[in-house]
Amino acid sequence: VLLYAMKHSLRLQPQINVGRFIFTTSFDGCCYKPSVGSIQYGRMLSERVSTTLLGFQLAVSSIWFHTADYQTCMYVHQPCLRYAYNASAFFYHGNAGTFVMQRQIGKHLNFSGMFTFLHYTNRHNIGTADSTIYGSEKFDLILQLRWLL
Repeated sequence: VLLYAMKHSLRLQPQINVGRFIFTTSFDGCCYKPSVGSIQYGRMLSERVSTTLLGFQLAVSSIWFHTADYQTCMYVHQPCLRYAYNASAFFYHGNAGTFVMQRQIGKHLNFSGMFTFLHYTNRHNIGTADSTIYGSEKFDLILQLRWLL
């Protein structure tokens, strides 16, 4: 049986340039109406700051989210390493952050690093089955060294 459901989403995203800094703020909201049951809501606030400082390309992202469940999840593009795309889905209650640094060293060497964290305020486990993390926090550190021809 296929059940009917509606989901409406809204994003307001101003971007402001102040000197060498770029600030991008996003306000997201959604409303999910299942065929049976009550309306569920989700909301998210995210801020991204990027700049180039002393030869380093830097980007910082901070996200706060509060949704009813997976049906009301919110999506946001986070800073990431080269040749990667990071559009994460956030649901339930919590916050997340990302810090990315990139530096060209000479003509042939590029170094990048990314640190991310995720913290849930209403869950004690992250993931399911074999990929379960027994805790409400997740941290990742990724380093990339590229040799350019």
